[in-house]
Amino acid sequence: MSDEQGPQRLKVIDVTRADGYPEISPNAKHIAFYGKYDNFKTWSIHVVDINRSNLKRLTDTKNVWDSAPLWLADGEIILFTREYKNDQGEWQGELWTMKRDGSEQIRHQALHGGASFISNTKILFHTSIRPRKIAVANLDGSDLVMLINDSTDNLAPSLSPDGTQIVYLSNRDGNQEVYTMDIDGNNHNRMTFNTAWDGDSTWSADGKHLFFVSDNRRVFLMYLKWSEMAALSK
Repeated sequence: MSDEQGPQRLKVIDVTRADGYPEISPNAKHIAFYGKYDNFKTWSIHVVDINRSNLKRLTDTKNVWDSAPLWLADGEIILFTREYKNDQGEWQGELWTMKRDGSEQIRHQALHGGASFISNTKILFHTSIRPRKIAVANLDGSDLVMLINDSTDNLAPSLSPDGTQIVYLSNRDGNQEVYTMDIDGNNHNRMTFNTAWDGDSTWSADGKHLFFVSDNRRVFLMYLKWSEMAALSK
């Protein structure tokens, strides 16, 4: 399908010169996303209704990158990642939560990196310091369990719809590829075998397929049962 085709497409988000990472709320009525300001130096989280009304910018701290918004199951809390350079020029990655209207913004100081919710209080995340590791913990940092703790980069974990598996990215074989593992950190399986960079992996709603991007250009669908892949866009 070319860019000129696709009669089902409807532009919902067109706020800044670079809007991205759309995440639909559990009730399918709202979209959280980030937009970039100040010549891309400031990234902010926004919320808009699915019908494009009631747009609101929720974060506006200058010279930080707020991204990767994720909804809590009740749709009232948003988790996001904040990245910035400290006074020594080193990148920092923090986890924050806020209410859907942008109020009560809280930094969770015990945790760093990128994360997703497993339950109302527990998150699955990767650490921000390289080599990045994958872990599970409570939002206050307690009950920390390392699922991957080796000398390679492991990141972007995402829990399957049935809560039994995790898809993630790793460069342990020399190139960033898509992997899966059980929720307890066992049974690692390499899912892609490409010379190109693979990333942005996520589950289909039924948990039977994986979507991922290869070489930043093409979106692929992977059939887990038959290990087949089909290009969805060119």
